[in-house]
Amino acid sequence: MASDGMIYGLCLIGIGVGFEPSVPVFRIAAVLLMLSIFNQLLVFMRTDLYFVIQDLSRCRNLYFDSTKYLTHLARKHVLRHKNLVDPSRSLGTTERRSVRIYAIVCAIGSVLCISAGAHVLLSVSVPLFFRAAEGAVGGNPLVMMDSMATIAVLACMQSLWGFLWWRRHGPTLRRMSRFLRTCGH
Repeated sequence: MASDGMIYGLCLIGIGVGFEPSVPVFRIAAVLLMLSIFNQLLVFMRTDLYFVIQDLSRCRNLYFDSTKYLTHLARKHVLRHKNLVDPSRSLGTTERRSVRIYAIVCAIGSVLCISAGAHVLLSVSVPLFFRAAEGAVGGNPLVMMDSMATIAVLACMQSLWGFLWWRRHGPTLRRMSRFLRTCGH
């Protein structure tokens, strides 16, 4: 992250002194570096900045403890379980406060990222797929090949995402499904 910031600063100096070739390399590099720096702010995804926050808050495992706390809240308020013990009670006062604040950041950040992902999927990927499908059915052979390549890339990306998502969340969904089936009988 520090090297990104340094290179970003050098790009801004290059732009500021007017040293820029015909292709705006410094501007492109500055935007790409700024995006990588912004990615570090997604602390709910355990980036480098997350570990700095974890150290400063003196928490042993901020992510794990926050996940346990959010799971506790979901069981208590969504599933209406009674007599649950708050897992953050075993933590010290300062660590408990940090875990609860980080849990809020995790919940809000996750919802925002899922919303952004859904927005990109619906506004970019789906129209791109349909436009590629139209181009694949006739006409210019180069357009057909480009369309088929686009469809293949989109299909591979979505398949990989689905596979990895199911591998991560599938066991939890199966447990929840079994639980809900037993509650219904």
